[in-house]
Amino acid sequence: MQLRHLSLAIGFAIAAGLASAQLPRLAKAEVEHDPEVDFAAFKSFQWKDTQVPADNPNVHTSVTWYVERHLERRGLKKSAEKPDVLLRYYTEAKRSIKGIPSQSSSDGPGGPERRSTNVDFRKELQGTLVLEIQRAADQKVVWKAATPWGVIDKSQLDAEVDKAVHLLLAEYPPKPASR
Repeated sequence: MQLRHLSLAIGFAIAAGLASAQLPRLAKAEVEHDPEVDFAAFKSFQWKDTQVPADNPNVHTSVTWYVERHLERRGLKKSAEKPDVLLRYYTEAKRSIKGIPSQSSSDGPGGPERRSTNVDFRKELQGTLVLEIQRAADQKVVWKAATPWGVIDKSQLDAEVDKAVHLLLAEYPPKPASR
């Protein structure tokens, strides 16, 4: 009986290890900025005229809406006339199929233990979202962030874009360089 409990405990430990390895990892944004720029001087923004929208109009709408809301919370205002900074984003997307394995075991009445492995397949959209902030006066990129993001199904698209934009702008404006 103790051997059976030990084997069950080991089985649960292995299953827990496999399950934790399959949990999605929180994405991180990679941020670059010009340390010589005084970001506190920027009060207004506008999207760059040459902005190419994402292939999916829902992604484009979500990205622009969330970026504008995040920047407004940080004190910047959208302005059509003489903005301080210009915004530009781009996306790269890759569609794939992801398989998630699971194992189960059962005891037959009076018979040996039976084990089976199943794989659940899901369509997945994985991409990278990049946001650039350019000084309007010379169109020099002064701040840039990129983050990977993934969407399992279309119903989660808006929420995933919101998370990605939040990660991108979490460190905006950057803290002034100590001198």
